[in-house]
Amino acid sequence: EAAGEDEFSTYVAPSARIVRSMRRCDRRLLPLLDTWVPVDVIMTQFEIVYLEVSDDQAMSNNMDAALQALQATKGGKGLRLCDITRGRKIVGHMNLSEISEVHVERDMPIDDISDLSEHFDFDFMGAEPRVEFWEKTANNKNINSDASQKD
Repeated sequence: EAAGEDEFSTYVAPSARIVRSMRRCDRRLLPLLDTWVPVDVIMTQFEIVYLEVSDDQAMSNNMDAALQALQATKGGKGLRLCDITRGRKIVGHMNLSEISEVHVERDMPIDDISDLSEHFDFDFMGAEPRVEFWEKTANNKNINSDASQKD
């Protein structure tokens, strides 16, 4: 059981409940990386945890059970942190008690992305849009795309 304790030693409170649904976001790890990488973000009342996004990873029994729990709760709100992160690689961790200031920037939605393509180089153009980790079935298919194919 000591190995199980080591797995969660980086958390402030491994048994804390998730207060917001897991979200897929982009994150830059400055100064090491200057590119944006997708991460799954989990927030408890004590900390924020960033998990590596690897949609093609083999699902272990623990990860499959966690995925089913995330789907049932639409993102994991109310589940325990240690149950959801078991078997996933942690790429970042932020203790909320160490945060002294937050800057919020709000971007208005854009109706037509082609207006921006003149000013910015989009390397993701034509790519399938990202979906939440928990919106996928156990065989990594988007739940919403399965429903749209039936129409």
